[in-house]
Amino acid sequence: MAMDLMQYKIRVNCVCPGHVLNEHMKATADILANPDREAEVLAEFSEEVQLKIKQRVEYYRSHPEQLATVMGRGFDGYPQDLANAIMFLASDDASFINGEVLVVDGGSSAGK
Repeated sequence: MAMDLMQYKIRVNCVCPGHVLNEHMKATADILANPDREAEVLAEFSEEVQLKIKQRVEYYRSHPEQLATVMGRGFDGYPQDLANAIMFLASDDASFINGEVLVVDGGSSAGK
């Protein structure tokens, strides 16, 4: 796509986010740390979101090595971190960047 659109001076890049701290991730971490509070934490969300959070909790319970990778960094990214990367790629400062994949994950995938 990047090659096809380049003739029209349209750049195509991809941003691949890592874990981003949002209300869903906060709820997941809260439930993992305090399983007895699960119903209380989930009550704040719609049924659809509750299901997604429950699935994420079960995933991390069955894949503790993944949880260690995420939590071991001691932080998640923030939505603004992704916005900054996207704004950069959309700016004139990135005018010569085309067809690239930018991983914005705080280094959690480095060396993998």
